[in-house]
Amino acid sequence: MLVRTSIETSRTLSASASSPNDCGGRAAHLVVALAGAFTLACGGSDSVAPAVADSTQVQVTGSFASVRACAPPSAPADATLSITTGVVYSPGKGDAQRMDIVAPKGASQRPMVLLLHGGGWRHGLRTDDSLRFTARVLAGQGFVAAMADYRLTEVGPMNEFPASVADVRCAVRWLRSNAARYGADPSRIAVAGLSAGGHLAAMLGTARDESRLDDGSCGVSTAVSPGVQAVLSYYAPSELVSCSAETTTCLEASTSLLGVAPSASASLASRASPITYVDPSDPPFLFVHGLQDDVVAPEQSRLLHDALLAAGVPAGFVELPNAGHGFPMLGASRSVLGDSTQLPETCTALGFLRAALGVS
Repeated sequence: MLVRTSIETSRTLSASASSPNDCGGRAAHLVVALAGAFTLACGGSDSVAPAVADSTQVQVTGSFASVRACAPPSAPADATLSITTGVVYSPGKGDAQRMDIVAPKGASQRPMVLLLHGGGWRHGLRTDDSLRFTARVLAGQGFVAAMADYRLTEVGPMNEFPASVADVRCAVRWLRSNAARYGADPSRIAVAGLSAGGHLAAMLGTARDESRLDDGSCGVSTAVSPGVQAVLSYYAPSELVSCSAETTTCLEASTSLLGVAPSASASLASRASPITYVDPSDPPFLFVHGLQDDVVAPEQSRLLHDALLAAGVPAGFVELPNAGHGFPMLGASRSVLGDSTQLPETCTALGFLRAALGVS
């Protein structure tokens, strides 16, 4: 495994909704010990430890290192969980949007993770089997997990940008307003998304203060923050013009999202690109991307990762050299490496969520 990690003095990561990177204006870096405990480090140094390699060749770069091994996570029995399905979180505009929520029984003040499916902004369902498995895994780890649908462009042009972004902003607002009902903590919310869902997750991370992304369809007050405390993004576009130039699939999907080719409306594409909104107050990010991805080029994750680091935001990038597009969340290492005892992607992602949301 190739690992690069910060060597700065650390302090505990704040879970504050209003100030996720409380470093007094100094650079913030997530640091991980070999045991897998992430902390937030404040300082101006960007020095890193030498890389170390082994046969798995999974690379983690940026503000923190990988957690190579952890107990292989499994989905607990449904009898130990509280599962609520089909909850309407947004009345929409004649098309109500729903979510399913999975929580440990007896949960109280647990951190939440909102899961967003992929599908090129055109199709996909919250009830995807792999997403349902991920939600149960997270619940087994002590999180409250929510899987949300959002408006899809296959329905028609009324669902073009910013409809899907407005929906996921509404989903966070709804979860924050109803957290107590599910034993969750409204100040500790992360979002994790696959492909198009990863793009929407990143928009929640960088564009939380952009009121023009709301379209009036949400039944929750806009006074409730749509901001999140951590973002986990899998193989997602971050800059639509360059993504569309890199692969035909990204061009087709982005055109469906915008209603026009990104190159034909650079200003609209910029509004729909997470990288546009990066600033030092953004929450920590972890990116996971396969280097064989011919749908969304790995450079898309790298672009946003590097922009966040340049702004002083904690960010990490897990590269899977043998993976393409569409592998499962919290399962990439097993599916790519075929080894249930070494799960650098899964263990690093779980460690990241625990650190960013203040889970011991």
